[in-house]
Amino acid sequence: MKTTLEPHEGAALDATRYSGWTLMSIIILGAVISLPGLIAPALAVQLAQQLGLSASQIGAYFFIELMAFSSAALPAQFWMGRFDERRVARVAAVVFVVANCVTAGMPFHLGELLALRFVAGLAGGTLGLLCMTSAGMSPNPDRAFGLWIVGQLVAGAIGLYFLPQLFAVFGLKSLFLCVAALTTLALPLCGAFSSRLTKPVRRPRGAGRVRQAGAPGRDGRFALLVVSAVCVFYLAIGAVWSFSSRAAAGAGLDPILSGKILSIATLMGIAGAMTASVIGGRGSRRLILGLGYGLLIAALVGLCTGPHLAGYAVSVFAFKFAWTFVIPFVFAVAAKEDASGRLTSAVGFITGVALAVGPLVAGVLLDRGVSYGALCGGAAVLCAISFLCMLLANRRLAGAA
Repeated sequence: MKTTLEPHEGAALDATRYSGWTLMSIIILGAVISLPGLIAPALAVQLAQQLGLSASQIGAYFFIELMAFSSAALPAQFWMGRFDERRVARVAAVVFVVANCVTAGMPFHLGELLALRFVAGLAGGTLGLLCMTSAGMSPNPDRAFGLWIVGQLVAGAIGLYFLPQLFAVFGLKSLFLCVAALTTLALPLCGAFSSRLTKPVRRPRGAGRVRQAGAPGRDGRFALLVVSAVCVFYLAIGAVWSFSSRAAAGAGLDPILSGKILSIATLMGIAGAMTASVIGGRGSRRLILGLGYGLLIAALVGLCTGPHLAGYAVSVFAFKFAWTFVIPFVFAVAAKEDASGRLTSAVGFITGVALAVGPLVAGVLLDRGVSYGALCGGAAVLCAISFLCMLLANRRLAGAA
C-alpha cells in the first residue's frame, strides 16, 4: 500500500531533504564522470590514431566502459537504502580518481586499458546513479534533469573544443588526468547527497489520505513502455554520436575543426536542455515530445544524406538540441510514478546498456561496409519507435492520475 502526504507535509520534506547543494552535486559530479562519453567523437578519432584501433575495437572500448557504468545499478539494489549515500559517493569518487590516474600512467595496451576502464566505469556509474535518483526525487524533476544534462553538455562542449588540441600534444593520458583532477576537486560535493532521500507523493485535492498503489499489471506495462523508449532511444544516440566523426570526415573536416563544430553542437545541446528546464512541467507533454522527437528524426535524416560542411553542421546542431531537449521529459515521465527510485535506477541501467551496445553494434556494422548514412537511417527508425512508446506511457500516466 502506498501512502501519500498532505501538500504541506510534502513541502516540508522538499525543503529539508532537498537542498541547493544537492542540485549542485547532481550537476557537477554528473558532468565530470560523463566527460569521456561526452567527447566520444574526439576520443574515437584519438583511439584510432594513437592505438590503431578499428571501428569494432573502438566500439568495444565504449561498450566496456559504458556497460560497467550501467552495471553499477546492479549492486545498487543491495546498498540503496542500507548504506549512507554520502559514504557510497565518496568511496566511488576515490576509486574513479585512482582508476583514471592509473590509466594515464600505464602503457596503452588494449586488454589492460579495457580492464581499467571497466573499474572506472563501475565507480562513475555509482556516482551517476546517485545523481539520477536524486534528480528524480526533486520537487521538480523536469527542471532537475534538465539542469543535470546542461552540466554534462557544458563539460562536453569544453572537452570537445580543447581535448583534440591536448590529444595532439599529450595523447590519451590528457583526458584521464583531466577527469581525475576534476573529480578530486568535486569530491566535497559527495557530502551534499541527502541520506535516505525519499520522494513525497502529493495527495490530489479531495482524495483520501491513503490510496492503493496501481495494479501490478498496469505498473508493469508503464515501466515496460518507459524502459523500451529509453533503450531504443539511447541505442540510436550511442551509435550515431560515437562515430559522428565519420560524417565530419565525409564533409571534409579535419579532427580539430570537427571537434570545434561538435563543441558548438554541444552548446546547442545546452540550449535544448535549458529549454526543457525552463518549460519544466508546463504545457502538453505530448506536444513537447512530438516537437522534440520530430526535430531529432529530421536531423538524423539530414545526416543520412552525407552533407557537406554547412549541411553537416546544421544537422548535427539540430541532433544535439533535440536529443537533450527530449530526454529530461522522458526521465521525468519515469520519475512521476516512482516513489522508491527503483524505476529511475532501472532506467539508468538501461541507458548505460543501450549507450554501450550502440557504439559496439555501429562499429561492427561500419567495419562490415555499412555506411554512416545507413546507420543514421536506422537510428531515425529507432527514435520513431521510442516516440511511440513514450506516447503510450504518457497516456497511461494521464489515465492513472
